[in-house]
Amino acid sequence: RSGPSGGVTSIVLGPGGEILIAGAFTYYNGTTRKGMALLNADGSLHASFDPALPWYNNVITCIALRPNGKILLTGFMDIYGTENYRILQLNSDGSLDTGFATGTGPDYEVNSMALQPDGKTLIIGEFTYYDGVARRNIARINEDGSLDLGFDPGTGPNYGIEALALQPDGKILIGGGFTGFNGTAQGHITRLNSDGSVDGNMASSFDPGFDLDGGASDMVM
Repeated sequence: RSGPSGGVTSIVLGPGGEILIAGAFTYYNGTTRKGMALLNADGSLHASFDPALPWYNNVITCIALRPNGKILLTGFMDIYGTENYRILQLNSDGSLDTGFATGTGPDYEVNSMALQPDGKTLIIGEFTYYDGVARRNIARINEDGSLDLGFDPGTGPNYGIEALALQPDGKILIGGGFTGFNGTAQGHITRLNSDGSVDGNMASSFDPGFDLDGGASDMVM
């Protein structure tokens, strides 16, 4: 087996043991699969799933699988000729979910995301706006793709966010190259409340200080 013809950037497991992969490939084991493929548990191609994504030399950076089987994709510039330039949603059969509407969406690349239990999605990347509203590098969107205005990070981080994890209590851990968040000094890692504000209780319950001498690139809970 030759596997994918290019790099794989994201992997998620389905409820039945199937494996969904995405990245910069155009073939899987010699069969056309442009940026996304569904594999059986043994690594063979699941032939019935073919989203037939158009391909414009862009890379899918992250995928997420909703409990209802719908699939979120991020990272590309223009797919399907829709206005969902950097984040869109597919139905479980791979067709475009036209009910997921982001407006103009993020103005630059989305690098990663985390699904919340309530159906909302946190996204991080290199953007400064989402659908025309200022959101620097982090935003939360509703299940229909619209911006969640209840999550307001203020001016956000002074540099990029590369890592994201959601705590069971709804608080949000982020890491990256930043040294400040919304005017508060933070040493490459910080925790936010569910509304996007810096967690003011960090001094007693979560205080990484400034001992991290470089940016954090990933984290898990």
